[in-house]
Amino acid sequence: NWRQYQQLVQLLKRYESTLQIKGMDLVQNLLTLAFGNDWITKRAVELANENKDDIIYWKTKAIDPDTVEKKAMLFKSIRIGKSKYDDRIAISNPCYGNLRTLGLELSSKGGESRAVIMDYETSKILHQIEMAGTIFIDDIAISANGHWTVYNIDSGLKMYFMQEENKKLRKMRYFIADQLKFYPGIDNEDITLVTLDANQIKGWKTIGNEIHSMNKQISIDNKYDNVEWIHNNQIILWRWKYSCAEIQIWDLQSWQCFKSLEIPKYSIKTVEHYLHHSNYPYSLLGFNYINNNVECLLFNFENDGGLLILANYDFESLDEDILKNYFYRYPSFADRDFASDCTLNVAVSDDQQFVSIRNNKRELTILKIADGQPQSYTRLKFSYDSHQNLFIPSSHRLLVYDEIHSLYEYDLQTDSEKWKTLQNNRRYYYEELIDFSYAYISNNLVGIQLIYGKIAKLKALEFQQQSRPTQFEHPLSLLSLHTAKCYILNNFHLAILYTIENCLSQNDGIQQVMRYNSPEEVRSNYSNVKLKYRKTDNTLIFVMKEILEKHHQLRVCTINLSNQQQRIYTDTDFKKDFYCKYMDEDYLVIFGRYSSEGNLVKCYRIGNDTTQTRIIAMQKFNQYNFTGKITLVNNQSTYDLQFKCSLKYFLSNQALIEHWGEKDGNLFVSKGKVRDLYKSYTMYIMIEKGNEFVMLDKSGQLLMIGNSNSLQFINTGHLIINDQDLWNNKFWIGFNPSTKSIEIYEIAAMKLHKILPFPYFDIKGIKWNQQQTSFIVFDYQGRYCVIEQ
Repeated sequence: NWRQYQQLVQLLKRYESTLQIKGMDLVQNLLTLAFGNDWITKRAVELANENKDDIIYWKTKAIDPDTVEKKAMLFKSIRIGKSKYDDRIAISNPCYGNLRTLGLELSSKGGESRAVIMDYETSKILHQIEMAGTIFIDDIAISANGHWTVYNIDSGLKMYFMQEENKKLRKMRYFIADQLKFYPGIDNEDITLVTLDANQIKGWKTIGNEIHSMNKQISIDNKYDNVEWIHNNQIILWRWKYSCAEIQIWDLQSWQCFKSLEIPKYSIKTVEHYLHHSNYPYSLLGFNYINNNVECLLFNFENDGGLLILANYDFESLDEDILKNYFYRYPSFADRDFASDCTLNVAVSDDQQFVSIRNNKRELTILKIADGQPQSYTRLKFSYDSHQNLFIPSSHRLLVYDEIHSLYEYDLQTDSEKWKTLQNNRRYYYEELIDFSYAYISNNLVGIQLIYGKIAKLKALEFQQQSRPTQFEHPLSLLSLHTAKCYILNNFHLAILYTIENCLSQNDGIQQVMRYNSPEEVRSNYSNVKLKYRKTDNTLIFVMKEILEKHHQLRVCTINLSNQQQRIYTDTDFKKDFYCKYMDEDYLVIFGRYSSEGNLVKCYRIGNDTTQTRIIAMQKFNQYNFTGKITLVNNQSTYDLQFKCSLKYFLSNQALIEHWGEKDGNLFVSKGKVRDLYKSYTMYIMIEKGNEFVMLDKSGQLLMIGNSNSLQFINTGHLIINDQDLWNNKFWIGFNPSTKSIEIYEIAAMKLHKILPFPYFDIKGIKWNQQQTSFIVFDYQGRYCVIEQ
């Protein structure tokens, strides 16, 4: 079936950047990725059932509606680049041949670096430009037909700049310039590219393997900051002045400036509009044009989602009336008071029908434009910071290049995407997700979300057999919602809401189980609130960090739900920050700072309704070199543990093994991060319970899980693993952010069980059901995915 074959190929192209092609388990990948495509999922299930090797497969059961909606726009994804410095791409124009991409593979350790030119459709590498040693590159460019960069891609020959000096041509291997911009087409016989250097704009033309100066230039008094081609030999220049941005449009055939405009550099917010105010720090970050006649200009302001569109006026001045009439607040940040939500980049399609606006909250707002005015919008959320967003020339295909070297292509003309109407001077009620939690109760998956919008509410999600959960909402009268947190726990039939005092109305129908006073300066500064439920005595355990002006303090609160007995333990020894390295129903391990140079590790026995929480072991040390082992006793009636530590600098692995013994020493120096233990400024703690052990670093990151009898282990330092019980598991799950995949391990065999490609979002946490046949993963923005056997 040719149509089905095309659907299958398109699905694999959509998620190509996350697929490990070598040794790929196609059936497992389709079970994970084909959610929403009935025939592919059905056929993959049939193939999985036909397998006679008793292999366990995992299938996506549910994804949050927002992720399902947005993934329909994703057309293709590929990998470009390798290191963290590979943060630039350039593309040719597909109107003049196959689309070509120019990317970087830079070495951070003095090895071979290269620029790579690739055919975008086939991923075939066309040419590589080798660059010896460490090279940092500010920008790259490629011509419209993909023939000319610093090198000629087709011939592989390096080009030379030719400039006339004293009536003679001088041949230069390179030309120093702040910016180089190629002409966006190939039909220009007069000029191929322009360079911007200090206070001079120069025109150039390619002849063979040489780039000749056209002896035409624009000399100005002050330096310009940016130059962009518009069309028909027109360029747009801009530069900063003291309190404004000066914009000029030049025609390069006559070399004349025919339009000029000054935009206020700062603006101040009033009720509905933004007005010029030179002393207020809402600064103009940049601009772009929305039509080829430069009659509509788009501006973005720092620290707010401001969109200013100026259309059809004389460009002589910009006064307050213009700002009032033409300022739009695009809904990405409307009514959200976050100073860090600034716009990073604006891209416009060639026909000016779409505008892409990227912010520093990993969001991309896309506007549909008609007659120079925004008509509707949609929003994309990303798991990683993106370096660039740009349109493929002469198309409505948007490219987004992120920090882990994935290049995504979005088709903005897809019919499946829902666009929302945008109106000027309209108040948008943006619903903000404050907190959320998921758990399995009686083997049924349940979620709760704390939401602030026009009204505050607690939303409950109940997942049954359907792909979308049933929703219930409970309105709240919260006064300080941004400090609130919500919790649900596995097999615990109550939802827990944690807020600062006096912020709940009596009409909310919520039972208050504990109330206590903290210092006034700490009430809005809680962080890292952890919660456990101890079934043996029906007790809730809260562990909280309170940030005060001169020190941090630890609070451990226990609430017996049977008799309502409450106990609060406070430890004020931490003058600096501290981390919860380990917590279960009975023990707590904290690493912190008691002075600017002094560190400490504390082990606590968590109390109950008759006994207070207490310290049972402590070690202070004045450097970071620390190795320690905590052995938990299985006999819970004694509530005892063994604590052993060393503060030595180990100059070799052998010295560490001699100190700790062969068994524990070999575990400390085994593969992964722990192999650097003999170096300074390291800290690792091994926690052992029965035959199982885990190893953690100073921040609580899990580095290793293993069996202390067989000495088999799994290195997990590259994974994100949260919200899982440490002991007595059949499987372990971790998320590998570098490959965008979920790794599932079998604990009994201490081996990798399955790798599931997971391109949807960056995972914050994981929750299993009791039988470990189903789990939910979720991110920091409340998106979720349910996967089951």
